[in-house]
Amino acid sequence: MATTAPKLATQGRFHLLDPMRFLAALAVVFYHYSVYFSSAGLGGAVKASYFGYLGVPLFFIISGFVITASAHNRTGLEFAISRAARLYPAFWAGLIFTVVVSLFAGNYYNLTDLLFNASLLNDYFGIDNVDGVYWTLQVEIKFYACVFFLIVFGVFDRFKIWLSIWLALAITHYFTGQPHFLGWFISPQYSFFFIGGVCSYLLFQNKKDSYFGFIFLIAAIFSVIVADIQAIHFYPSATEADKNIVSIIIICFYLLFLALSLGKLQIKSHSGFSLLGAISYPVYLIHNNAGKDIISGLSEKIPIPMAVAITTVIVVFVSISIHIMVEKKLALKLKQVGTYLLIKNPLLNRPK
Repeated sequence: MATTAPKLATQGRFHLLDPMRFLAALAVVFYHYSVYFSSAGLGGAVKASYFGYLGVPLFFIISGFVITASAHNRTGLEFAISRAARLYPAFWAGLIFTVVVSLFAGNYYNLTDLLFNASLLNDYFGIDNVDGVYWTLQVEIKFYACVFFLIVFGVFDRFKIWLSIWLALAITHYFTGQPHFLGWFISPQYSFFFIGGVCSYLLFQNKKDSYFGFIFLIAAIFSVIVADIQAIHFYPSATEADKNIVSIIIICFYLLFLALSLGKLQIKSHSGFSLLGAISYPVYLIHNNAGKDIISGLSEKIPIPMAVAITTVIVVFVSISIHIMVEKKLALKLKQVGTYLLIKNPLLNRPK
């Protein structure tokens, strides 16, 4: 069996992923706001929004696809700086917004908890997330860390080796719960989604490589199995029919990425799509605790459906502001400073 894939093509822009990101974020928003639809007697909206949590595994598939492309032709430090610049500025802005809104709502946080949350490593210290949605960022960071070490040790391009090992470990953990320490390094239950995304990108670059197609298929099968099991956790009243719908949605995700990898879903660049993709991350960060606090405050004076609609608009507006004023400026500065200090610093590049 060949151990490496053919050299990856230069990373391009996959424009379809931008609206996909936004729709995934919007689905999660409606999932978390479903309790308000229920209070308003909107039964149909409640039923549909319950499936919105599946925006999270879609995020993970997208991440597997994008990070594989992003890591190409980068050193470990370049990759780490790029990811940190993308992840942290918007997160810090979202964290501050959430805390400020919570303070107005009469909720308070411990300063130590806030500082640990700001690092996104608080789960390793047993400190709760300020907002429950942050757990997905911790799953993402573990994936980034694994890619970083693959690059550092010079084995990132040996896709068939590490994908096979990762898939085998994830399957073994699914059946046996072992190795028990796997969760420290990568999320076992969500590994299949990341693997599916990675393979989708590799199939995009190497359409005739049946091995990547095989791993993609196995990842898809176990993603459906895992999603079926997790349905009760995210959707406690899920019936067997609801679980079947979950399975169909996951299958559709994989069919979508298969079509993307085969070059069947190319769309032209559009500034509107780019903006939707850019604000999807801030929308995800601030919609939950802060959004619910805003809805609770507004619903004391206006009907709940209107409060939800206004809050959604506020979340989108604040997200656009975070993107323009924080991500576009602070993220670029952070990347420039990190690159200078860790890569181009004259003190680090003096002749020995």
